[in-house]
Amino acid sequence: MSRPERSWAYAAISFLFVSVMLATTEPTPLYAFWERSYGFGAIVTTLVFATYAVGVIAALLFAGRDSDVDGRRPVLIACAGLSALSSVLFLLANGLPVLFAARLISGFSAGL
Repeated sequence: MSRPERSWAYAAISFLFVSVMLATTEPTPLYAFWERSYGFGAIVTTLVFATYAVGVIAALLFAGRDSDVDGRRPVLIACAGLSALSSVLFLLANGLPVLFAARLISGFSAGL
């Protein structure tokens, strides 16, 4: 790989990393709105936040070696796809099950 191609690859990977990490925090300001809308309290909000950690740990345990086995590119594509899926789920959230699923997928994408 030539130097300009390598620079472009590093820039693309950096952009992807920043995008996924920003996407993990994108719903944070909405939790107060969801609390009022769906009628759950601080404990449930904490559980939704904790679900992210479950997703990260699951990704590290079950997919931590995938990039060594399958290559970096397929894992990065899966990571970006899961991040986009979690963003869509947050956008369409209409109750707690969808919030939990979105947060779990968000954590899994960050763990990848």
